[in-house]
Amino acid sequence: MANYELRPADEISLANGLRITIRPHLWIWWAEIAIGQERLAREARHLETGANVSEQLRDETRASLIAIAASAHALDGLYGVARDFFPRLDTGRRWSTVLETFKAAFYVRGSAGGGAWAREFEWLFDQRDAALHHTEETREPVPHPSGLTSVGWANVAFSLEPAERAVDLMLEVVETAVTSPRPPLEEWAIAFRPTFQRLKERPRLATSAQSPEAGDDS
Repeated sequence: MANYELRPADEISLANGLRITIRPHLWIWWAEIAIGQERLAREARHLETGANVSEQLRDETRASLIAIAASAHALDGLYGVARDFFPRLDTGRRWSTVLETFKAAFYVRGSAGGGAWAREFEWLFDQRDAALHHTEETREPVPHPSGLTSVGWANVAFSLEPAERAVDLMLEVVETAVTSPRPPLEEWAIAFRPTFQRLKERPRLATSAQSPEAGDDS
């Protein structure tokens, strides 16, 4: 058996002179994390009754925050794929640069191309940035979407409904990428259609009879 070691450039040199290169697809992992955390947020919302409301609200907020951020990370990673094939279109704002690159790489039709994606991309990346580059502010309590109590603004900004919105957008973009590619992304799109199907089939619903699967919260 040939001896090899993994080098920083993700290259493996075999004893017989062959070289293996590895190209990780991190956007897929972020997409899986987003879907799993959305499910955990929904599970927490379902359980928000009784004496542990405070703990369950915390669990919903934490899972929703991760789902929102991971959805943006997945789109950012997918942007890295498209950028390899098309010139960088730097608009000065990250969400807009990502979106314009997607428009060059994929056929974005209907309301998505007419402005719907622009609104959603700006919202999602602003939410991600608010989570990552946050400032601690003191504000008045606001009603939680569950109707159970009033909470801090972050418990509303990062709750189940925004998590669902983020994951919906992420899956819509990935579906467009694999079903409506422009040349020269056609071969890539065909290769990753099964990946999208697996993402689409991952459970998003949670009931009292279902417990979160191991690994969904990672």
